[in-house]
Amino acid sequence: MAKYKGVANLEKGYIITPADLDGCCKAQKVEVKPGDILCVRTGWMNVLRKMTWPMRGNEPYEVGEPGPGLQACKWIKDKKVCAIAVDNLGVEAIPFDPEGLEKVNDVGFKGFPVHVELLVNQGVALGEIFDFEELAKDCAADGVYEFMMVAPPLKIVGGVGSPLSPLAIK
Repeated sequence: MAKYKGVANLEKGYIITPADLDGCCKAQKVEVKPGDILCVRTGWMNVLRKMTWPMRGNEPYEVGEPGPGLQACKWIKDKKVCAIAVDNLGVEAIPFDPEGLEKVNDVGFKGFPVHVELLVNQGVALGEIFDFEELAKDCAADGVYEFMMVAPPLKIVGGVGSPLSPLAIK
């Protein structure tokens, strides 16, 4: 997405839209198919590397970050994507998509509207803090932006998340 937008990284709070996703797919000659994992490089990994660590509590989230908004969730549903992997801390844009917050607040939840929509309503798995930098260089070099991603989770009884060792196979 960052390459498509012509920037090193998307700005904090930038909400990725269906038009962004369609435009990026067209530019990179990618067709998103049912069951695909959607990998979105915002360039935010480079921003995270420049921050002073360790941060405290919610400080990384208070800094803000780009990510998909609620309209992108509809696009993901229409494409029947099974998972999304992003190079930021929390998948969605922070500050949160105002449209999403209004919708989610109707049911009493105060934050992370994209998480609620994708995880709860659609069953889409979320992957955070992926380092796509080397993969992005490789894709740009040969013009091939499709690959098989293998990312088996650890077997954790009762777990709701897991570290991964993902591989992109071109």
